[in-house]
Amino acid sequence: MQYDLLSAASRNLDYADCFPECADIPSSPLPEQLPVGVGWRSTLPTVLAWIGGPGVAEAVKRANDQRYVVMWPDSNKAKELRRTWRRQANGESE
Repeated sequence: MQYDLLSAASRNLDYADCFPECADIPSSPLPEQLPVGVGWRSTLPTVLAWIGGPGVAEAVKRANDQRYVVMWPDSNKAKELRRTWRRQANGESE
């Protein structure tokens, strides 16, 4: 699993909140560094402890989907993900 996904998912943050620089430049590559103020020494032990717990796969998939929407906001997949999230937020079944 890619560390940016693990970092966002383990902290229960939306991908764009964890890596705002990706939202600023839609065509930018994935971030090479962690966000300002977040270091490997402080996050890696927490991520490693979290990764063995329940719900990891779902949380990482959610972060991956969020990253996709941030990186390619106009794609059909991103539009469908946003529609799905709106339905879920409104309590509608899929």
